[in-house]
Amino acid sequence: MTKLARLTSLVAIGLALRALLLGQIQPAMADPIPESGIAAARQWFRQEGVELSRFRAMPLEEAAKRLTSAVYSFCANGSAPSDLNELFIRCNAACGGYSYVLRGLLEALGADTRYANLLNIPNQGNHTGVEVHIGDRWGYFDPTFGAFFTDDGTAGGKTLSLRTVSQVVPLGRLEPLVLQAAKQKRDFASLPLDQLFDRRFDHKYMVLENYQLAEATDTQDAGSLISLDIPLEMRAGRAAFGWIGEPGALDAMQQAWLEATNARLNDSETINDTSYNSSLLYNSADISRVTTISFYGLKKNQTYDLSLTLHGGHEGGRLQVSGGGKGLRFPSDVNIAVVAAAPMTLRKSFVSHRSSARIWVRNQNVGGVVYLLGVSVSEPSPP
Repeated sequence: MTKLARLTSLVAIGLALRALLLGQIQPAMADPIPESGIAAARQWFRQEGVELSRFRAMPLEEAAKRLTSAVYSFCANGSAPSDLNELFIRCNAACGGYSYVLRGLLEALGADTRYANLLNIPNQGNHTGVEVHIGDRWGYFDPTFGAFFTDDGTAGGKTLSLRTVSQVVPLGRLEPLVLQAAKQKRDFASLPLDQLFDRRFDHKYMVLENYQLAEATDTQDAGSLISLDIPLEMRAGRAAFGWIGEPGALDAMQQAWLEATNARLNDSETINDTSYNSSLLYNSADISRVTTISFYGLKKNQTYDLSLTLHGGHEGGRLQVSGGGKGLRFPSDVNIAVVAAAPMTLRKSFVSHRSSARIWVRNQNVGGVVYLLGVSVSEPSPP
């Protein structure tokens, strides 16, 4: 699969998972797998010839490690079916599908699990794994790459959380801590753990440092703020990203945003990488999100016209758009109504004080999503 096709598949499974698990709009990704998924997971154990009771009897951390190995060898990259529960029969999917299967298998054992997301990482874009609640802590497992990390680098060691992996372990020091499963199917239920994993981590588009280079992580911890940035470099007095021109159909505008984010992931620069998820403006009862837009190459004391292309999703929203810092004079607006299921263009102006500046956009509603699908900024046209 080409890099672009793989990225497109990644976004497709992400959108499918969001539609299924979030009820189209509510970002409660820590919700349990639905009962239909649990039933499909129980059937998976039967089709693999493994007694479910055997895994329920072992320590949960060991079961999670063994099932990470099993899912890694069971699944293959591809396009997910419309019914994600079919993945328990034949798993062709991107990272969201691998993680759905692992969560289902673990929750069939009675475990508490959640998605653990890396947002805007080099080459991959966004990536999804699984965290499992083990005692008084969370342990991170990545079934897409058959990997997890332990405190001592042994298969029997204490599994680290995504927060520890991404924010606590020093950059470049993950190699002694990673455990990697074999892709070839093995007896995941009976073999000693150290025969299922080794320290090799060799993937074409995913390197260990990516776990630490994410722009943001999302594990749905209550009180978290998730911020994603769209960097724009001014050239000849203008810059644009995503959908350009008058608003169109939602699918067409989302495709334009996908192509724009893919293009940045595929070019030689990493500083301009932009997450597809930066287009999603939403909040849950526990999590707040904000998208920032950074402008570089501005002229001091120059007036600029800003245009944001928006779509109200299924429930619309109420936006706040504000300037950040001392780089510009910007008339903040805290109550911009975005109509449900309708596109709109928001036009504003600002004056730059420095060569760089930033604004931020957030949806003030809890629940509901607003899509930001086009950004353009330019010097005003002469009269």
